[in-house]
Amino acid sequence: MVYEENVRARGFYEKYGFTFDGTKKHSHFSNKPIELRYILDI
Repeated sequence: MVYEENVRARGFYEKYGFTFDGTKKHSHFSNKPIELRYILDI
């Protein structure tokens, strides 16, 4: 999971073949409320 606002981390995952699978959830651990799930097909 990566924060929606963390463009740098999202770019890192995408660079290495991960894709956003459409899943979003609210974080319980931070004031940044939206987390996105990235997956890697192997």
